[in-house]
Order: sequence, then C-alpha cells, then structure tokens
Amino acid sequence: MSNSAYIINVTLENFEKEVVQRSFEAPVLVDFWAEWCGPCKMVLPILEQLADSYAGAVRIAKVNTETEQQLASQFGIRSIPTLYVYHQGRKVEEMMGAQSEAAFRAVLDKYVTRASDAQREQALAMAEAGETDAAIALLRQVVVEDPGNHAAAFDLVRVHLAAGDAATAKAQLEAYPAELRNSGEGLSLARELQFAAVAQDAPDADSLRTALETNPNDHHARLQLAVLYAATGQHEDALAHLLEVLKRAPDHEDGAAQKNMVAIFDMLGGGELVSRYRRAMFNALH
Repeated sequence: MSNSAYIINVTLENFEKEVVQRSFEAPVLVDFWAEWCGPCKMVLPILEQLADSYAGAVRIAKVNTETEQQLASQFGIRSIPTLYVYHQGRKVEEMMGAQSEAAFRAVLDKYVTRASDAQREQALAMAEAGETDAAIALLRQVVVEDPGNHAAAFDLVRVHLAAGDAATAKAQLEAYPAELRNSGEGLSLARELQFAAVAQDAPDADSLRTALETNPNDHHARLQLAVLYAATGQHEDALAHLLEVLKRAPDHEDGAAQKNMVAIFDMLGGGELVSRYRRAMFNALH
C-alpha cells in the first residue's frame, strides 16, 4: 500500500465518509483493485504520482475487492481495475482498465479547483473584450507559475488562434509535453490548427459561395468553404458541405470529404452533431 497521505484504503464502513463526503471538499478517485490483478499493479504507481502531484486537490480511495466483496458487489464490479470519480457527493466519471497518467488527468482536471483559475478566467475575459495581448501575457504567467493548469495551457493556444496567429498557436502547442499534446484536448486542438493552416491559403468565404452558386459541382470550392467553416467553429455548416461532396464525388481529391469529416469528428470528440453526421457519412458510403 502507498505511503502517500492522499491515498487511503476504503471499506464498506467508511466509504460514505471518505468518498462521498470527502468529494464535497475535493474530487475523489476510487480504485477497485485486487492483489492478483496485473493491470491494477500497473495503475498503482500512476495513482501514487497523481496523488503527490495534485497534493490534496484530488484524493485517491482504494477498494480491495477481495476483502471488500460486499462493497464491490454493491457497485456491480465485474472487472478490475474499475475506477470512479466522485465530485460533490456523486459519481461523475467511470473508467475501466489501466489508464495512462494523461488520461487520468484529462478526467480529473475537469473537477479540480486551482488557485490560478481566477487568473485564467480574468485572461479569458480580457480576450473576449479584445484585449488580446494582455490576455496572452496573463495566460503565459499562469502556465509558467502553474504548469498543472492544463486548461490555461490550451486557452493560450486558442487565444493565439483566435487572434489569427495560427503559426504561434501551433508552436505553443508543440512546445508542451507529450502527455499534454497527446491528450484528447491536445489532439483536438491540433486538428483545429490543421484546419486553420489550410484555411489561411483559401479564398474568402463570399468568393467560394459565389463560385458554388455558379457551379454547384465545383467540389474543390465546396471543400475549401467547408475547411473555412471548420476553422471558424461553424462545424455543422462544414459537415453539411463535406457530406454534399461525399455524395456527389466521394473520391474527389483522394477522398478529402470523408477525411475532413473524420477530422472534425475527432476534433469535436462526440455529441449529437457527430453522431448524426457519422450516420449520414456511413449511409453515403454504403
């Protein structure tokens, strides 16, 4: 068992106090494990590192399913490791199997309150008000003083991108550690930057719309317009145009319509829009 002050053994008797009640103070990561479980042993050093890194901002509660069979049964645990995140008295996340440190952080950071979050919110307000340089300076300060504030790190990239400086945004993202770049949000940002880079070389949207009014079968213009929409956050419009190209000319430019649709799906991660257009893409291809 770990010697970390932020990792505790949990039983049926103290689960309510140490997990449910504690989760009102800080997120609690509950790890259902057993001595014989190989993947559980792989997860343990990662949990220890997380516990020490968060230094109380996250607590880790370990449930030995061999000695706490009743507790495991109550939760319907069928395979281990199974991990839950409790926040504000309720279970908010569930993870199955061994996870990387980056995967754990991506989940936990959604529920962690950091001292630097106030500065981050101030910087975002500045950016919203058009004070881009001040926002960038403050976000840089947050990232330097609190490297664990991954949300601020990604905000810094997005502010550069929103200001039209895709090159600096790309360089900023590439300067981050691999665990940050390869996280779900990091990969999503990389997709955004790819669209932004392509969009910079495209004609303006009005010219492309005029071209399509003249010739609805100008697939290249439609692809360019879709990329412009994707780069400016108009994802549904982008997907609609890409689907149109997919229906009319699926092999155009080496299947660019399908590739760009998949890239947008990856960028968005999920949701109703993604589900709807995944089905539409499948139907168009089959």
